[in-house]
Amino acid sequence: ARLQRHRVEGVLLPAPLCDDSTLVDGLAAGHLAVARIAATQAMAGALSIGMDDEAAARDMTSHLLALGHRRIGFIAGSDRFPMSARRRAGFCRALQQANLAADPAMIATGDYTFRSGMEAAQALLASANPPSAIFASNDDMAAGAMATAHRLGLEVPRALSICGFDDTAMARAVWPELTTVRQPVSNMAREATILLVRYLASPAEFASHDLPDLRLGHEIVVRASTTRHVT
Repeated sequence: ARLQRHRVEGVLLPAPLCDDSTLVDGLAAGHLAVARIAATQAMAGALSIGMDDEAAARDMTSHLLALGHRRIGFIAGSDRFPMSARRRAGFCRALQQANLAADPAMIATGDYTFRSGMEAAQALLASANPPSAIFASNDDMAAGAMATAHRLGLEVPRALSICGFDDTAMARAVWPELTTVRQPVSNMAREATILLVRYLASPAEFASHDLPDLRLGHEIVVRASTTRHVT
């Protein structure tokens, strides 16, 4: 109602708000154009810009497999966010493609915070057969995993490779710097803005077909926190 009073015509919704269907439906019902940034899936009535989280997680897991890691711990994100399931699915798919079974003991769940990454890594490393690498679903949890490794006296990456997801400032603030998935966040924001302006200028252009759901590419950024596994 406040947006309507101020005659707002369009709204940009970044993650995680972009995946809140109640919010998106409410804005659309108020006749506000919506462009979703870093969306995990298309939604009726909204423009969407995102990336393939499953493919990105699969590629990062494949990077660890190429380094010789076979026992890989995974720190999943909260089930409240659709991207969590997709990143977990990508991890499992890469293992499947390498003819490896996903060991439930090698999957822990966090909530995308530093502390939850510490706690999840502690659980993974307490296993009788601990991982040689940990892939966390975001950089904050990966940094938490790194803190746990340091506390346990495990040298990263010689004794334990660690990687994350997002390529936030945290990835370059920790030591060693973090191997991670780089999301094209700036490109997504720019493309969403361009698309929203186009839509507001000419809604008839979009009237005859479904609203766009664009997927942009990701990048695996290799830094010093991962290395080849030597048995």
